Amino acid sequence: MTRRLLTTIGLALLTAGLLVLCPATAQADMEQDLQIWAPVTVEIQPHERWSAKLEGMVRWNQTLSNYNLTMLRPSVAFHWPNNDKISMEWRAGYMWAKYHEERFDEHRVYQETNTELPMGTTPLTLLYRMRNELRWFEAAGVGSPILRNRQLLGVAFPIKPTWTGIVYDEFHTNLIHNKFSQGAYNQNRVFIGVQKNWRPNAKRVGMETTLGYMLIHSNRRGPRNDGLNHAIVIKCDVTVQ
Repeated sequence: MTRRLLTTIGLALLTAGLLVLCPATAQADMEQDLQIWAPVTVEIQPHERWSAKLEGMVRWNQTLSNYNLTMLRPSVAFHWPNNDKISMEWRAGYMWAKYHEERFDEHRVYQETNTELPMGTTPLTLLYRMRNELRWFEAAGVGSPILRNRQLLGVAFPIKPTWTGIVYDEFHTNLIHNKFSQGAYNQNRVFIGVQKNWRPNAKRVGMETTLGYMLIHSNRRGPRNDGLNHAIVIKCDVTVQ
């Protein structure tokens, strides 16, 4: 009963997030852009309970013509004992990002929990991530740091033995905002893609790649119109045990 209830709540919240995004996409005056997001992660897990991860990412915007962002995100994680019912981890880390076009740096410290819950007898897996991050910027006139909460809900489903489909919605809310941010609602992201496991039987080194499309609505402050970005996501994950 508990698993069925959590599954129902998760799917309801995911649907609600998509419904929130739909009216925003209907606005005709939004600034739209085509981008590429290319993250790469390497995670080392010397112990079954602990791991360390380094993520790097680059982005191109302005219809793929401009190299706009460089990002590094190191973190450490504690993994709760896994069983057939649920998989959980707690992660904390730091992020540095360089916005080349705007010519300023951003720093974040964050903590998050990641949960994967099989949906009963179905082949679906519920994905949930809750992240709180404190953001501050090396830019004139920005003001105090921003505290942002991010809620990700999605589902993963097998396509073939080494292929998995992924759909999720991630809603960003500013709990504390400043002159740089716009009210409580900050951003909403919807992603659909596929993931390939290249080494499903590997005992020490594993590798997965993800290819997908992300629709990002951004609530912008001041006279600028809201943003609606279309991102091609190409991701590579390497794990070492």
